[in-house]
Amino acid sequence: MKGTLDRLMVEGLDRHDAIHAIGSILMRIVFDTVRKAGDADDINAKYKRELATLTGTGWRAKAG
Repeated sequence: MKGTLDRLMVEGLDRHDAIHAIGSILMRIVFDTVRKAGDADDINAKYKRELATLTGTGWRAKAG
């Protein structure tokens, strides 16, 4: 996660927004896992994949 935080900050997000972006990925994965009642297809791997594709531009577009 530290590498993702640093990368997002280099892409122009301040630390606060970068942490929110990372947290949003984590919470969506947790929510999806709980909602599917036990369908925990290696959530750690999914989290790492989604962090790798998270960008500052993408976060800004979603955050509006």
